[in-house]
Amino acid sequence: MSSQATSALLLTATAFSLAMGTPAVAQVETTAGQEEPSGRAWNVALWVKAGYQLPAGRLANNSASDNPDLRLLETVSELNHSGLAGGGIEVSLPLHGFSLRLGWESTRGAEATGRIAICDLVEGRLCKPEVAPVSVQAVTSRLRIAGGNAESSIRPVIILGVELRQFDFAVSECPSLADNEATLVCRAITDLYADPAAHPFLRAGIGLQATAGRLAFELTGSAGAGSYEGGGARVDGTWYQELRAEVSMSALIL
Repeated sequence: MSSQATSALLLTATAFSLAMGTPAVAQVETTAGQEEPSGRAWNVALWVKAGYQLPAGRLANNSASDNPDLRLLETVSELNHSGLAGGGIEVSLPLHGFSLRLGWESTRGAEATGRIAICDLVEGRLCKPEVAPVSVQAVTSRLRIAGGNAESSIRPVIILGVELRQFDFAVSECPSLADNEATLVCRAITDLYADPAAHPFLRAGIGLQATAGRLAFELTGSAGAGSYEGGGARVDGTWYQELRAEVSMSALIL
């Protein structure tokens, strides 16, 4: 075989090999260009939640009068248990397992109960509690840390959060009564709810997260604490706490 024929044969074989290899190379390049959502540094999801909370501790107390004879009429207020609902957006951070949830929440069926403090120990004609419906709105931010393997369908979650809360009390006016002490008690209780201001509320909790494709379901328990800001001149806001159980669902959109 001549050298020219040999060269032609080698060139033909090389061209054939390149032609056969091109689709594979193109397929690899195409696959590399199609980034899975779970592989991105930043993912975005929408979430909704529902829950139940059990407040603990007094919300505020009020010295009803400067008169020393009426000091026993100090009034206190507490929040009752209630449901809640909320929603917002979640952003997965570049750090492995870290995400940030921003959103809004509101209570359902919450009430505040005010009474004379000494009625915790004794009973009397002035010990009837005053119940006021209350709506608790909050703008929330929570840092979530998911543990375990990223490929696992069920992972533990740690929650650290801060909220900005606002109370809205539906307070009835005190009737004009002949009994001055009863009127004084009623006014001292309603004074607890005057001019409520937004205040921070801290939260920490743990939970479990289950994922199925683009959906994630989460069950969490948490505890929180904040200091009530509001009331009249004689009102002292106190640190109050709550325990909460929540279930949430999120859907990946980006």
